Parts: sequence; structure tokens; C-alpha cells
Amino acid sequence: TSSSFDDEQTPIPHYVSALLEQLSEQLREFQKTIENMQDKNRHIGQEASNLTSKVMNLSDQMRSEQKLLVRLAENHVEIAPLLKGFIDTFQQEKEGQQEAEKNHQKVIEVSLLKILDEMKASRQQFSKDFHSELKLFLRSLEKSNEKT
Repeated sequence: TSSSFDDEQTPIPHYVSALLEQLSEQLREFQKTIENMQDKNRHIGQEASNLTSKVMNLSDQMRSEQKLLVRLAENHVEIAPLLKGFIDTFQQEKEGQQEAEKNHQKVIEVSLLKILDEMKASRQQFSKDFHSELKLFLRSLEKSNEKT
């Protein structure tokens, strides 16, 4: 049995016809595979483009952050001496206050000691005066008793 091939009326054996049909089917599958691969390549290309865009955005963001970090570091360098100055001034004032407090304590101690000395002296004087007055009173009383 033979079959015909398109316009020509030449007989083709069945196995050649079957091989041609098989080849035709394989070519269709190959074409589908190529089309699928092209679709996948387009998809991969889009994904690569998206990834490239994201990497560029990340790179821009990292540059911006790096500039910000540089500015922060510069500000830190400028602020550090100011903070040290504030701390030094605070400590000096604190030490000055402590010194002033010590001086006030000494003045108070000296004043209290003077008051105690004056009180002691006043008591001694009072005791001496009282003793003298008492002697005088007793003499007066004695003289008055002698007269009577």
C-alpha cells in the first residue's frame, strides 16, 4: 500500500509516511518547546530587569544611608568636644560647690566654737559676778545683823 504526498502522485511507502508524520509531530513538539523556552527567557529577562532595578534602588538607598552616616559621624566629631566641655564645666562647678560647702562648714564650725567659748566665758563671768554679789550681800547682811 502506498499513499500520496501533496500534489505529486508518487507513491510513498507507509513506513516513510509514518516516519514523516512522526517527524512532523516531533517538529511541532520541538516548536512548542522552543516557544516555551522563549516565554521562559522573556520571563527570566523581566525578572532579571526587575532584580536589576531593585539592586539599583538598593544601591541608591545604601549611598544615601552612607552619606547620612558620614554626616552623623561629622556631627558626632563636632559634638564630642562640646559634650566634653559641658562635662568638664559641670565637674568644675560641682568641685567648686563642694569646696564652697567645705568653707561654709569651716566658718560655721569656727563660729560655733566662738559662741561656745563666749558662752563659757560668760558663764564663768556670771559665776564670778554672782559669787561677788553673793559675798557682798552676805557681808551686808552680816553688818546689818551686827548692828542689830
